[in-house]
Amino acid sequence: MLLKYHAKKHISPLLTGSSRFTLTLRSSSDKPKTLNTTLRQMLDVPPDVTGAIILRSSFADQRVLSGIMDKAVDVDTPISISLEPMEIIVMEGTPADK
Repeated sequence: MLLKYHAKKHISPLLTGSSRFTLTLRSSSDKPKTLNTTLRQMLDVPPDVTGAIILRSSFADQRVLSGIMDKAVDVDTPISISLEPMEIIVMEGTPADK
């Protein structure tokens, strides 16, 4: 897999509690790569958990991923994430209704 992601915290408590998590996306390719998925698939959210997440940039000097950052995104909404060669994006996630 040339586009990898890692959630630092399991997502189920996030949608039912008041915690936050860190999501890191990394492209290890020398070519641009795109990942088409949902937050449910990417974060391994159980089927009985519903809700939306707001992802925000962890660093002011990194690129903002339009369409998924700084707005509420339902865990079942299809998303497309494109990363440049060797790019790393780090985001903080919080429940949209908290």
